[in-house]
Amino acid sequence: MKINLVDMETRIKKNNYPEVTNGTLFNFGNVPTEDGLLSYELFGSMGSEDRQNTFGYINLNGKFLHPVVYNIITSMNRKLIQCINGTKYFSINSKGEIVEDPEKGSTGIAFLYDNWEKIKWNTTGSFTRDDKVYILKKYPKDRLFVDKFLVIPPYLRDFKPTQNNDRVDAVDEINDMYAKLIRASQSNESFTMSFLANNNNFIIQTTLNEIYSYCTKQLASKTGLIHQALLGKTVDYATRSVISCPRVTSNTWETTQVRFGYTGIPLSQVITLFFPFFIYEIQAWMEQKLDKINEALQDMGAEVKNFMDNFDDEHIKKMMHTYIKNHEARTQPVKFKDDRGREYKLTLYKEDLKRDFTLTDLFYIVSQSVVANKHVYVTRYPITGFMSIFPSKIKVLTTQKTINQKIGNDYFTDYPLILPEYPNLSSGAGLRPGEFIDTVRVHNAYLTAIGGDFDGDTISLRAVFSQEANAEAEEIMYSKNYIINPANNTDRVLKNEAIQALYTSTC
Repeated sequence: MKINLVDMETRIKKNNYPEVTNGTLFNFGNVPTEDGLLSYELFGSMGSEDRQNTFGYINLNGKFLHPVVYNIITSMNRKLIQCINGTKYFSINSKGEIVEDPEKGSTGIAFLYDNWEKIKWNTTGSFTRDDKVYILKKYPKDRLFVDKFLVIPPYLRDFKPTQNNDRVDAVDEINDMYAKLIRASQSNESFTMSFLANNNNFIIQTTLNEIYSYCTKQLASKTGLIHQALLGKTVDYATRSVISCPRVTSNTWETTQVRFGYTGIPLSQVITLFFPFFIYEIQAWMEQKLDKINEALQDMGAEVKNFMDNFDDEHIKKMMHTYIKNHEARTQPVKFKDDRGREYKLTLYKEDLKRDFTLTDLFYIVSQSVVANKHVYVTRYPITGFMSIFPSKIKVLTTQKTINQKIGNDYFTDYPLILPEYPNLSSGAGLRPGEFIDTVRVHNAYLTAIGGDFDGDTISLRAVFSQEANAEAEEIMYSKNYIINPANNTDRVLKNEAIQALYTSTC
């Protein structure tokens, strides 16, 4: 167990932390109190650097157990809770043990503080207990007990005012704990009767424990800051997906669905990985087609002064989010609005497609430019060596069945097969389950090195953006180090799948 207890007094003086003395959060008009927990005067204005970094402190007007120490001693001796809350009386015997003493004993936190040096915390040979005893003996009494307590910067617990400041929508619950602590600490000196003082002291102690517990929960556990922000395996422009076996329907390696050096990635995930590139490429593609689009607008009688207003950044982002999250939207036609707000279908390549021009058509056509000379890094957890991560080119996957398709002057192989009835969702035709591929398809030769198979294993994908990084990924991908292991054997092998195929074909 490695725990370092902060020297509160030194930390406060060294950094000149302000004292918070008001448990009331707001004045009239929802303005933070000048000496309160959300004060602009003490911590700086909303959004400022001072508000992000400035701690405060609360004067407890008495000595109280550091929450860590409280947890340690009460776990070693549960009866100490009754001493701290003042419900039973205790004394220290000649062996340094805390024992109940209803007649001559004392109680409360003050009793523990005054007699701390007399208490002997014995080791038992248990690693857990001995670690706890070590902490109690390591620090001086005035580090184990505190009379001031730090307040975290308001940025981490700030309020959210409405636009006209007529009300406060949300205040973090830790502010209520701090406010409770301030009120209890300030009333501490007003109690003349011991049992009332002990009761108030216990309120202060439990509030300190609650604040400590709240803060540790924000840091620890799967939903805590450390795991989510520092140890998390996801980043911007990254995905995590189940891997599945590539579909084999060809007789030559050149026409297989996923060739060596490539990873088959569903179109929806490609959009997530290269999100900003899609925005640019869609706008560029639309501008190239403006002459054809304007001809279609005239045929439809649509009055549009600036067609590209329908495809600004925000509109394209909305289209992409819809495509990623909604399967039915994938076969809906691309639409736009004229200057009167009337909605039209974008009629492009009607003769080639024999159907409406859908979102899948738009994103698939554009994706070919997006992924050209781009790579992703594929990671299989747990990482057992550098072979657990490998760079790969991208094969965009769409529907289970694909066709060869002419679009204007361009010719596409593996074009998504979208039947004319798919977009007509109002008729109830809709999509059948599994029409679109939603798993990543990895070439079989990579499985051995990453310790993966096709029984539900998952991988993470991270997009490579810059030209320099993509050039480096291309070089690494075909380097000997990524094919041959230190034992001079290849790690890119076909094992079970090839054996099964040969067995099946010769039975």
